[in-house]
Amino acid sequence: MKRIFAVMAVLAAMALAMPVMAADAPGYGVVVGGRISADAGWQIKSGDYSPQNNTEDTLVNFFTGVQGISYLRATFNSSDKTTGARIEIGMWGRANADNTGNDTENGLVLRLAYGWWKVGSCTLTIGQAWGRLGGGAEVGQNLGRTKRSSGDLQGYGFVGATRSPRIALAAAVNDFFGFDVSISQAGAERSANQLAFSPTGVPNQGVYIGDGSTQNYLPKLEVVLDFSFNGFKISPGAGIAYQKWEFDLGANNNDDSVLSYLLLLPVKYEQGPFYAVLSAFYGQNISTDWSGENSVSDGFFNSVANDFGGTRLALPSWGLNGEIEDTTIWGLGLGFGYSVTDKLTLKIGGGFSHLNNDAWELVAGGEDSFTRWAAFIGAPYQVTSNFIIQPEITYYNYGDVVGVRDIDAGSEWLLGVYFQFLF
Repeated sequence: MKRIFAVMAVLAAMALAMPVMAADAPGYGVVVGGRISADAGWQIKSGDYSPQNNTEDTLVNFFTGVQGISYLRATFNSSDKTTGARIEIGMWGRANADNTGNDTENGLVLRLAYGWWKVGSCTLTIGQAWGRLGGGAEVGQNLGRTKRSSGDLQGYGFVGATRSPRIALAAAVNDFFGFDVSISQAGAERSANQLAFSPTGVPNQGVYIGDGSTQNYLPKLEVVLDFSFNGFKISPGAGIAYQKWEFDLGANNNDDSVLSYLLLLPVKYEQGPFYAVLSAFYGQNISTDWSGENSVSDGFFNSVANDFGGTRLALPSWGLNGEIEDTTIWGLGLGFGYSVTDKLTLKIGGGFSHLNNDAWELVAGGEDSFTRWAAFIGAPYQVTSNFIIQPEITYYNYGDVVGVRDIDAGSEWLLGVYFQFLF
């Protein structure tokens, strides 16, 4: 709570100081904005979702909260609009869902803090900013972010963008073509201790490998190309990252290298009141660098339920030879929208992802792959220019439990309403 008051005090001071700042720097411009995103609804889980912990066939819970995509923002521009900066503070609040003993959970986080310099059609961006690889084909699924950190069916045919410190160069060559190239720290999304584990095939006994360290010889590289024509926007992109891991395993130390890469093709088409999006991707160990937002544990041992940030999803694993086995993943997603009126839009979307790792079968004795899928339907309504409500239904099917044969990871329904206030 003290942090919340501190941020509010800083923003109030900025507002009061704007006339003075303008006097000191002629033409200096500051725009303050914000977004409050909240939801309310029911989460319905099948009993197989957590077979070792629950005896009920179905678990039903009502939820409401402020989503982590809410923010307070300040944007600064020089008088000639060639130089600027943006600061964004994220916030969230929800009833305790993780059995931590607290009645509520709330917090603040630095979402963005970057500056830019424009020269002609080129823009140099430095600081904590969104990467371009990921996104580009959002379907508009928003319900349940207070129960999980990701939306837009991330992990189910769609890949979310990564927000991290980076240096990026973008250029709009002409109306048809542009590009974006960025470098950032490899593995910034996860630490080595979070990534490596020893699958045992026994529920609740996946073992983390502690006392790990990483070396990053090279920065993560991301390249995105933009093509725009006749209502289409196609943004193929690729990213690659390399890390060297070393772990203290007691009697024997182990070190290995991890190569992560992602190939992504997002496509968006708009024509009048209709639009369609497509996302296709293939990658290896992408949770190390392209998980987007961290996942929220849903309480069963392989966290299959969540986005790529889940404990045992698109992450490396230990093999029988003591070396790291790579996890490959590919997926496809589709989404459609139609504006019925100038205030009401209908949206529908779905997708799937297929994951494979030989260690899941050789070490744990389970299946070496599984497929999960999800679908949603929503109807956002523009109440005012600053207020949107979106009734929504989302379904997740989690496929099979990793490392165990013939156990269904279960499914989940989310039914409720998403609210957004944007200023």
